[in-house]
Amino acid sequence: MGKPNIEKLSKTETFELVNSEGILNEEYTNFLTEEFDNGNFILNQVFLISRNRILYIQEANQKKGGQGLIFEKEYFDNFVFKLKRMKEDKENGRNSNFQHWSFYSKNKNSIINKVDQLQKDLARILETDINQLNYSTKSLDLLSKLVFDFGNVKAMTEIYDNLVAYIGQVIKMNSKKEINWNLETNFDFPIIVTDFKGVNYNPINIVWEELTNYDQIDFRKAYSKEMRRIGKLLND
Repeated sequence: MGKPNIEKLSKTETFELVNSEGILNEEYTNFLTEEFDNGNFILNQVFLISRNRILYIQEANQKKGGQGLIFEKEYFDNFVFKLKRMKEDKENGRNSNFQHWSFYSKNKNSIINKVDQLQKDLARILETDINQLNYSTKSLDLLSKLVFDFGNVKAMTEIYDNLVAYIGQVIKMNSKKEINWNLETNFDFPIIVTDFKGVNYNPINIVWEELTNYDQIDFRKAYSKEMRRIGKLLND
C-alpha cells in the first residue's frame, strides 16, 4: 500500500471541516477511543469526508488534542483492520510469532518432514507453476505477490505451514554452509539450525511479520533482514 499521504490540520481547520461535511463513523470512533478503569476516556473521533477520505481527530476531548489528520479511506480501513487483528491476537494469547503460528498451524512441528509436499500444495493453492517456486531468493518476489493477492488472513488459515516450510527451505538451500531443519529445544517449533549453539534462522518469524503487517507483503526483504540478523550474531 506504500507510504500514506497524510494532511495535518489545525484545530480550527478540523472544527470547520467536521461542521461542513464530516459524517461520524461510530464503529471506528468507539474502537479507537481509549477507556480507563476510573471512568475517564480519551476520545479519538473518525469522520468520513469528501473524495473517499477519512478525518481522524486524536484526543478530541483533551486540551492539547483536537487536531485532525486526513487519510485516504483505503489506508485508514487497513490501519483499523490491523489494530483489530492485533487486539484479537493479544486477547487470545497470540502475541509471539511462535504462538501465532501454533494457533493456525495444521501440521505443527511435523512440517520439517513434509517440506516437498507442502511446496506442491502451495503451488496448487496459489495456482502457480511449481517450477517457479524453486527456492531461489528471486522466487520470493513472486510468492509475495501471490500471497498478497490471496489475502493475509486467508493465508494464515490455509497456507501458514506451507509458507514457513517454503521460506525455511529457501534459507537452507541458499546458504553457503550446511544448515538443517530441526526443532527449537524449549518450545519445539521448526527452525533452521547453524553450527553455532543458540544461533538459528526463524522462518516462522519471517512469515508471521509479513502476514500480520496487513500491507504489501515482501518476503524477500524479510528474508534479507533475517540474513543480516544471523550474520550479525555470527560475527559478534
